Amino acid sequence: MKSPKCDSVPGLSPDAPRRDSNELWGEYWGRAPADACTAELPPAVREAISVGWREAFAALDDGACVLDIATGKGAVLETGRRAIKPGRAANLTGLDRANPPPGRHGAVFQSGAAKFIGGADAARLPLPDLSQDLVTSQFGVEYAGLQAAATEAARVCRGRILFLVHAADGAVVRQNSAQSEQIGWALDELGFAAALQNFFKARSTETAGQMDQILKAMRARAEREENPNLISGLIGNALELQTLADHTPLPEISRMIEAMETRMRDHAARMDALARAAPTADALEAEGRRLRTAGFGDLAISPLTGTSGEIAGRWISARRESGIGRKLTR
Repeated sequence: MKSPKCDSVPGLSPDAPRRDSNELWGEYWGRAPADACTAELPPAVREAISVGWREAFAALDDGACVLDIATGKGAVLETGRRAIKPGRAANLTGLDRANPPPGRHGAVFQSGAAKFIGGADAARLPLPDLSQDLVTSQFGVEYAGLQAAATEAARVCRGRILFLVHAADGAVVRQNSAQSEQIGWALDELGFAAALQNFFKARSTETAGQMDQILKAMRARAEREENPNLISGLIGNALELQTLADHTPLPEISRMIEAMETRMRDHAARMDALARAAPTADALEAEGRRLRTAGFGDLAISPLTGTSGEIAGRWISARRESGIGRKLTR
């Protein structure tokens, strides 16, 4: 099972990405498709995710309010709004810490079908108590800290919470952690970026030989990896640079390599953050117990699996049963 493509293989560009975390995610969502976080999952898994969202939105009453946390470009809202029953409407809001550049928001926001709130923390939702009938998130709410985010979701939710989260013991976390390790190996052990700089600044038999040995090692490792996409992409970047060098000034080639290295390190940091944020099954069970104390019932925690039976994520669903209930503490 391939991991969701929640970031791309670092590419070639003369401009390095911005360093602030929120800005980096905004820059990423400015260029990524709306379904970037599920695009490389097996078709059966993608369909299971889609069915989950469609069923939740189809059950909404007319005039219901929906909040999608860590919305990205609004993939959940776009899928869900198409499932709302004829004659009914919903007030849709997507919230994210990132804030994509103007004109780069998802279609569901640009069309006016949903409201976008950028630069917002899931652990401090800018919404009133009991204001939402459905609170959703797809592979994102855990980045704010599951306990803090669940506390806030419970505060604003008067109906149902439905989250799809990464699984600490799942394929996605394993493969993304592997990508982070691959980047450290390529940059720090092989000296991939430094060797590229040396090759283009002083082309010689020696620098060409060094580069050939590094690419040979990378090809050999790609053959052994469960998911070789990142290493293969870096090899492709090196070959592309050789083509560009024939008609591109050396300073620009150098900036491209620097930007590529920056993106690689940023990607590794995001993959590390994903692995740290992914909750264990026990952590989800604990959040379920906390939700019960806040007046939620109908609790269900279920794995999202592929045809091989390997876990791709976990659903957690709960429904408010009575009044305000007891407030959760962080």
